[in-house]
Amino acid sequence: AGAIGDDFLVTRLDSAGRPDPSFGEGGQALIDVGGDDSAKALVLTDSGAIVAGSSQGKVGLAALTQSGTLDTSFGTAGIHGLSFGAVSSVANSVRRDGTARLLIGGHGRLTANATVVLLAARLDKKGKLDGSFGGKGWISRAYPRDCFGGIVESDDAGRLYLAGNHLRANFQGFDVVISRHQPGGAPDLSWGNQGSLTLAPGGPPTSLHAMLPVGDTLLLAGTADAAPRKQGIVSRLRAGLPDGDFGDGGRVVISQAYGVDLRALLPRPDGRVWVAGAALDPASSDLLLAELSPSGALLRLQRIDTGSAEERIWSLVAGPEGTIFAKAHVVRGGHEDIAVLR
Repeated sequence: AGAIGDDFLVTRLDSAGRPDPSFGEGGQALIDVGGDDSAKALVLTDSGAIVAGSSQGKVGLAALTQSGTLDTSFGTAGIHGLSFGAVSSVANSVRRDGTARLLIGGHGRLTANATVVLLAARLDKKGKLDGSFGGKGWISRAYPRDCFGGIVESDDAGRLYLAGNHLRANFQGFDVVISRHQPGGAPDLSWGNQGSLTLAPGGPPTSLHAMLPVGDTLLLAGTADAAPRKQGIVSRLRAGLPDGDFGDGGRVVISQAYGVDLRALLPRPDGRVWVAGAALDPASSDLLLAELSPSGALLRLQRIDTGSAEERIWSLVAGPEGTIFAKAHVVRGGHEDIAVLR
């Protein structure tokens, strides 16, 4: 999923990497959610897919059938606008929990001129807010200053993790903040520091871009603005604390000559972890893939140049027979395109 003009764009490829003619028009579905639309995330469902993003200053959701048409059983004729009671909001992640309910994560301002807070909502498969979550179907998590992102994930016990990037007091970069919530939305006070955790205080400003619960651990991938160059950071938490059995004190640093920007991670069944993003150069970037052992040792580092000026992997998905699919953004001739690699 992505965007073209002011609309959501969803593309489906066949197993050979060609546009699937049975989906939408020539493999693509263009969705007008309400104007000024931008798709940020997609999750597959039993009947098709849910796309999440922003539309006219609030969260926009669209449900598609397997053929690429709007699923009229969802929301209003397949489209749902979600305000969180905020004056402005955007969705940056969408997931399904263990009972196929939809989890939406993002950020927004609850009132004019208020600080930006993290937001999470839970909906049923028809797009109706689940009132058993937070009492109204959504929760907010506020911090002293603006907080952006809103990555949402759930674990096997139905608990919810909500993470983002909290602006530092000197307004120079971010720290990573994560909160864990009980299935009903209340903070889980047994985790971290009364239900929340801040990473990188006093260290280099760090931005989180990917998070996944794995068993009783939590995997994180992001980028630290360390002098003299950016570094890719992969962390593993256990019980809300850095896992000393992973890397150096719970984290692994991935470096290149001019810097690294990590955007995606994918744990494998045998405990290995793939992470991906970009290897930075002074005026360009290449795709970057790295494989880590269960203990965080670097097993493989691969840099891929597709011939574009700017290239960055944004997500990883497991494919059949041990393959991995990567969604990347590439800039060619001043235009930004989506690339899919296997």
